[in-house]
Amino acid sequence: MVQINLLPTDLAPRPSVIRVSGIVKRILVVGFIIFILAGAIAAALYLFYSRELSDSKAKVSELKTNIKALEVTETRLILVRDRLEKAGLILGAESSMDEVESAAKLVTNFPQGVILSDAKFQKETSDLTLNSPNTTVLRELFKVLTGSSLYKNIDMTSFSFSPQGGFDIKIQLIK
Repeated sequence: MVQINLLPTDLAPRPSVIRVSGIVKRILVVGFIIFILAGAIAAALYLFYSRELSDSKAKVSELKTNIKALEVTETRLILVRDRLEKAGLILGAESSMDEVESAAKLVTNFPQGVILSDAKFQKETSDLTLNSPNTTVLRELFKVLTGSSLYKNIDMTSFSFSPQGGFDIKIQLIK
C-alpha cells in the first residue's frame, strides 16, 4: 500500500530535525536505562552496606561484652597472682631460726663475763656485738670462736676498748 500524506509539505518536519530527534530519543532511552541500573546498583549497595553495618555493630557490642568479661577475669587473675607471689614469699622465705639456734649453741660456750649486747640474724649470717671485761676473758672467747665448727667464717668487723666498759667486739658469723 501506498502512503498518502494529506498534510501540507510546509508543515512536515525537516529530515534533519527528524534525524536529530531520533538521536535524542536513543540518547534518552540509553540514559534512562543507565539511570535505572545506577538506581538499582545504589539500592543494592545500600542494602549490602546497611547489613554489613548492622553486623559490625553486633560484633562491636559482642566484643565490648567480651572485653568487660575479660577485664573482670584479668582483675581476678591479677589478685590471684599477687596472692601467689605473697604466698611464695612467705613460704619461700627461709627462717632465721637455724641461725638463732646456731648462735645460741655458740653463746652457751662463751666464758663467764662475756656479755652479748646485740644480735642480728639474717639468712646464712649472724651479727653479734659482745663485751669482754678483760683480756683473759677475751682470749677464752677467741678460743671458743675459733674452735667452733658451726660457722664457715667468723669475721671481726669492729674491735674497741674503753677503760670503763672493757672490750667491745662486733663479729659476723657466716654459715
